Amino acid sequence: MVDLQSLHLSERAARDLGFAEVQRVLSSLCATPFGREALQDEVFPRSLALLGERGQEAMEAALAVERRVAPDFGAVRDIRPALVAARKGTVLGTLDLLDVARTQDGLGRLHDVMGFQGVAAPRLSALGRSIAEDRRFAKRVLRSIDEQGQLADDASPELGALRQKVRALRVEAQARLGALIREYDDAGVLRDRNFTVRNDRYVLPVKSEFQARVDGIVHDASQTHQTVFVEPRALLQIGNSIKIAGAEVEQEEQRILAELSAEVAELAPRLSSDLAHAGHIEAAFARGAFAARTGGRLVELSTDVPLALRKARHPLLAWRKSETERAGQASPAVVGNDISLGRARALVVSGPNAGGKTVALKTAGLIALLARAGIPAPVAEDSSVAPFAAVACVIGDAQSLEGALSSFSGHLVLLREVLAEVDEHRQRGPVLCLLDELLAGTDPGQGAALGQALLEHLVEQGAFVVATTHYERLKALAMAGGSFRNASVALDPAGRPTFHLALDQAGTSNALDAARRYGLPDKVIARADALQSPDDKEFSGMLRALSEERAALAERLRDAEQAKAMLAANAEGLERRIAEVTAEGQRLRREGLRAFAEELAAARREVAKAIEATKAGADARTLNAISHGLQELEQRAHVEARSPFERARPSSVAVGEAVEVESLPGTRLVVLEVDGDDVVLSRGAVKMRVKKDALRTPTPDKGSGRGKKKS
Repeated sequence: MVDLQSLHLSERAARDLGFAEVQRVLSSLCATPFGREALQDEVFPRSLALLGERGQEAMEAALAVERRVAPDFGAVRDIRPALVAARKGTVLGTLDLLDVARTQDGLGRLHDVMGFQGVAAPRLSALGRSIAEDRRFAKRVLRSIDEQGQLADDASPELGALRQKVRALRVEAQARLGALIREYDDAGVLRDRNFTVRNDRYVLPVKSEFQARVDGIVHDASQTHQTVFVEPRALLQIGNSIKIAGAEVEQEEQRILAELSAEVAELAPRLSSDLAHAGHIEAAFARGAFAARTGGRLVELSTDVPLALRKARHPLLAWRKSETERAGQASPAVVGNDISLGRARALVVSGPNAGGKTVALKTAGLIALLARAGIPAPVAEDSSVAPFAAVACVIGDAQSLEGALSSFSGHLVLLREVLAEVDEHRQRGPVLCLLDELLAGTDPGQGAALGQALLEHLVEQGAFVVATTHYERLKALAMAGGSFRNASVALDPAGRPTFHLALDQAGTSNALDAARRYGLPDKVIARADALQSPDDKEFSGMLRALSEERAALAERLRDAEQAKAMLAANAEGLERRIAEVTAEGQRLRREGLRAFAEELAAARREVAKAIEATKAGADARTLNAISHGLQELEQRAHVEARSPFERARPSSVAVGEAVEVESLPGTRLVVLEVDGDDVVLSRGAVKMRVKKDALRTPTPDKGSGRGKKKS
């Protein structure tokens, strides 16, 4: 079902935004033409379901790449010409048959490897299972044909027997040749003592002048005609036998090749399907490898949030950093930025030259294209872009010598094309326009005015815009809010670019600072400063003040966030400690109940002893001691049996006293501070504030008085 508009992207825009280079990178990650072809199959899917599947497959593949369990596609070869030929009845050569066999074996191993992915990659596992695991043809061919493309003797029982017959005949022929060589050499008629083969017949090198002395057939002569190659008549019969046996061998070999070719013809439909599946899987792994090496994740498509990228890094810069590090070389970090339109329709990015404005603009455009192509991009979670119907851009110098265009004229031509693209595609869906250094290179006043008019027109047409500029008018336009939003890149205190993008902040161009940094004479810079209009100076000063104020606010916000995080961590630790204290209290209470049971059992034993003593007629002293013992047990049992909630509140509370809290029965705490009706208590490192009403007298020491006897 088609539920997305097709994406319009000109060849120039694909090149300038870097999407064409991403495609080249993905293609380089494919070992087979099938993967490369799959990458070109519906680059921007029109089905939301297909787009979602592609993205999930890429993320599954990225996980496999990170776990180093990605399959090897090197054994899968382009055997399509051989399949076509076999289906037409052509007998394939041994090398073509080997390619088909190795490819079938490679496809079978791909089936196995993808099956091992299991629940970690359910989509790719299903694709792997769709590939046949039958490798019987491959096993037969690899057993029948050696690495040099020669049929083995055991390719068939008949072939082995026929070849053995030929070998036996050749041995017999060579034995007869040995005798003839000795005979003719003694007569001096041979050029040398070796035989050779001409036209698959055994011959002797005979001197031309002695040709008549050797009875046989001449098959060849040397270039100087001083030597003729004669097959002795004594070898004619065995030579004929070798010829006949050799023909039988060739016939059997052709029969085997025809049989194997017929099997290829039968397998061709299945192999063609499996190759397409393999290409699909390889394309997924190319996207997955790109994601794994750049830290990519899927970007959500949202019509409600047209452009909201969190910690977005330029995908190609992230890829190059990965490649540099894989080569064992150091590479600077790629800065991640929040790039968001918010409620606006146009984002105006300003700031100094070489500060990263163009990188931010290209990052937004390229990630929007990757999201629409189902390719993970290096962003943080909760990033989203609209499903754009068109992405248009003006980036770089458009000067043309052939067209006799200046940079500004070429810029205007490209802007005209962008306006035409917006007008053509805006009815189909949202359009993204990316305009670098909008209308620079002309009179600043007129360029700024024309730039504002152009931005307003694009917004009225319904386009979403990201534009970079040095024009103060456009910065002021975004300060007014509404459909426009500011963003800026800045330099660090040393004047180096940070490549950090700050939203809702207009940047200063700092041309004079840049000139000073690059070594222009101080006199020139001072003169330029004096030539600035008061209004320009005031506006620049205001922007600088706002920038400094925002930086200070950002610093305070970071401090507040850190303090908040610290408080949250402390609160979490305190909650854990309270839970530990509560658990300790419950444990102590359980121990108290066990102690009470022990005291009760001891009391019962004492009562039993008293009864026995009475029955035995014990004297008054013994009975008195037993009586006192029973009284002590009764008192302790009475205390133990009372619930902690029923214990008396202390009549007075003083610092240093031990108390219990109603909510933590059995847990002794020490009074640290008394503040009216509030009391601060501690147990080890844990402190807590409670009301006096929550205090209870502590449980008496269960060991007090035990083991004493009254006299």
